[in-house]
Amino acid sequence: MNKKKPIFEKRIFLDVNFVLIDYDAKANFVIERVFERGDVEDIR
Repeated sequence: MNKKKPIFEKRIFLDVNFVLIDYDAKANFVIERVFERGDVEDIR
């Protein structure tokens, strides 16, 4: 079963390859990054 990837602004992940982010394996990184660099809409 394919999970849908969350839709984030690329500006949050400028220093990594946005297309290749493994949201399951790197969940902590993704959550931290969204809280650090995202806005309210990204966090929701």
